[in-house]
Amino acid sequence: MEKQAEIITGASGGIERLLHPVALDGWNTSHIDLKRELLIFFFILSFAVLCYLTIISNYFVSDDFSLIERVVQQGMFYSWGESHGGFLRPIIILSYLIDYKFWNLNPVGYHLTNIIFHAIAAYALYIISCNLMDKARYQNGRALSFLAACLFVALPCHSESVSWIAGRTDVIATAFGFMATAVFFFIMRRGSLFLSGLALLLFSLAILTKESIIVLPFIWFLLYVYCWRVENARPSNCSLITLGLACFLLIGYFGLRKAMIGHFIGGYGTEQHISLMHIQTLFNIYQYIIRTFLPAFPLRFSDPLPLSAIGFLIGIGVIPAFTLYRKMSLAHHWLIFIFLMGCYLVSLVPVATMKVSIFDTQNERFLYLPSGFACIIAASFIGVIFRSRFIQNSVLVVFVLIFTLTLQWVNTRWVTASILSKEIADEISKMDLDSIVVLNVPDNYQGAYVFHNGLHEAVTLFAGKKAGRQLGCLQAIAYHNLISLQQIIKVDASGASILIDFPSRLDFYEIGQKMFPTKHEGQTLSVFMSNDQRFNKLKFLSFKSGADIPMLQAIAFR
Repeated sequence: MEKQAEIITGASGGIERLLHPVALDGWNTSHIDLKRELLIFFFILSFAVLCYLTIISNYFVSDDFSLIERVVQQGMFYSWGESHGGFLRPIIILSYLIDYKFWNLNPVGYHLTNIIFHAIAAYALYIISCNLMDKARYQNGRALSFLAACLFVALPCHSESVSWIAGRTDVIATAFGFMATAVFFFIMRRGSLFLSGLALLLFSLAILTKESIIVLPFIWFLLYVYCWRVENARPSNCSLITLGLACFLLIGYFGLRKAMIGHFIGGYGTEQHISLMHIQTLFNIYQYIIRTFLPAFPLRFSDPLPLSAIGFLIGIGVIPAFTLYRKMSLAHHWLIFIFLMGCYLVSLVPVATMKVSIFDTQNERFLYLPSGFACIIAASFIGVIFRSRFIQNSVLVVFVLIFTLTLQWVNTRWVTASILSKEIADEISKMDLDSIVVLNVPDNYQGAYVFHNGLHEAVTLFAGKKAGRQLGCLQAIAYHNLISLQQIIKVDASGASILIDFPSRLDFYEIGQKMFPTKHEGQTLSVFMSNDQRFNKLKFLSFKSGADIPMLQAIAFR
């Protein structure tokens, strides 16, 4: 206990020495201490590397294989015009091309790209928070902002975005979006055509990385109104012009989408993205709020324990909320909370129709942008509750340490998933790829993707093998989640069918194939064979368990 107290005290004192004395007047471009800011960014980057050190050597998983293979084979335009209109994400494709140029198929470089952009997003968040804290007249604004950035780096809900190479879309888009917002702060203080052009350029890069950043002009509008209200003076005319140009840029972006991919919406389809007026959307937002700070637990929704824990956490949150109400007598404290909650909710609008799991890591990447505002809310909250700077810093340091340790626990799932994907790909690639049929493989391990996609690419391009697709041999017939490595999947082959028995509480889904009709009853999947003579030469493989090597077993008919 004494050693933990020494760590917290030392960290709190180190933050004071790093950030003091610093003028608490926001980010005035006329007196930026460049050396100090570089030191702060280096610290945030080092902390990001430390938080994700365990996954840097992780192998590729799931969509990583298919995305990189398509970029390598088809170049910049591979995703334009696919089903549902595809995606207009040239910046993210360019990032894969650059990584492939420098790292070929070494996953370390791809992971480093994710971590570097994660640190850039956190540092831009620090700049945004410094300006907001200054306008709200926080006396410890720099230190609180710095710790808010550290919270952002260590949040467990960022594991999918950063640990999964294909999750980088949210990381890079948010990094550009936060940088554009930081520049917008400068524009509001002192108009500049150069800064206006820079903000619009960064915004363009952001929306060409991921579509969800279309909310940025709305966040800028909230920021414009907030600064006008707090300072009782209208921000520079240049900021209003920049905001208007951003709206026109947004209109041009949708026109570009229509011209390039044939649809204004595209992505996963119009019904998926714009069905906001639905009760499920409200439930999704509730889950997003719960998952912002809570890690994913490998439990089912029907279990009473996690529901009780969530209720308990919400219940004890009433006490500090009431204390906050009693302490926040100053109007500018109320205004910053209202503004930040508005930004958080606006950031959720593009993803509100998408489900996020409470008990595994799937889809938590949609929280990446909103969680930045949540981290500033948390730091602002601590800044109001406690008057002592030392206590403020110490409390936030404790939260950073807790989140860092929790993130390590969550990242073990991605480590395990990468081991599974590499071992399965290696085992299959050693065989005659034109004569095997894969019956089942893991879709994910406790939410960390294994082969949701990319099985064919994993055993061809990445293993240096070639295979035809005469019988769809490298497209598994069934995919399932994996809760434990000790789970054993039993397979019985007799007559003209193969029976796959999945353990209870294990979800699976089958891919419809004409060659191999399927039928499932309960936890049993039946795969029916054909009298076609070609099938006599095939070898059937089934994933049996992640605890034993080899993980795949050959199925012999009796």
